[in-house]
Amino acid sequence: MLGDEPAGVESILEFFRQHSKKYEKHFEFTAFPCVNPWGFEHFKRENGFGLNINREFKTESPSEEVCLILRHLKKRYAVAVDFHEDMKVWTRIGTNEPDGECPEKFFFWETCTNKMDRIGRRIIDNVTAAGYPVCGSPMIYGDRNNGGVIWYPDDAISPCYSVCDSSDTFLIREGYTDHAFTVETPRDQDMSDRVTMNLITLRAILEEKLRTP
Repeated sequence: MLGDEPAGVESILEFFRQHSKKYEKHFEFTAFPCVNPWGFEHFKRENGFGLNINREFKTESPSEEVCLILRHLKKRYAVAVDFHEDMKVWTRIGTNEPDGECPEKFFFWETCTNKMDRIGRRIIDNVTAAGYPVCGSPMIYGDRNNGGVIWYPDDAISPCYSVCDSSDTFLIREGYTDHAFTVETPRDQDMSDRVTMNLITLRAILEEKLRTP
């Protein structure tokens, strides 16, 4: 989604190289490994026209990349997962948590209105078991944090994340899914570790969906 957050691209490619066959009998996947090819090539957050693509998810989007994605979406998906990365530079934007600490540890948003369907704690347990640090700050970018999980809509406090046109809120709002994740891995970790954290998360989500009646 954001060109300077490359671990998501590598994670999706690795998933289809090594892990997807286990799940292909149960799920049909729609994947967009590199949403922002210009940004990825130039290691820039925005696309070639200066747009933050993850703030342009709307039916009449000015982003050509978003328009291409919308043409290929199908209704309806069991879950949507978007991979991102967190880094120290975001503390300069003015949306860091009240104590000024940039997370620099694994965390994610889980959007699901039915609390019975939430699986965030299971994901955190798997990531922790693999030896990776999880953000324990009470707030992350203005939203309430529950040991590494920000549950929407309950914990939505920051206007930037609760009302903006990001992919997860768009897909929920437009009825493409009722369960979405935005995953953040820390940029100061090695690429292999960021990919591993993403794959742990994705596999945990799929395993839990398989258990759902």
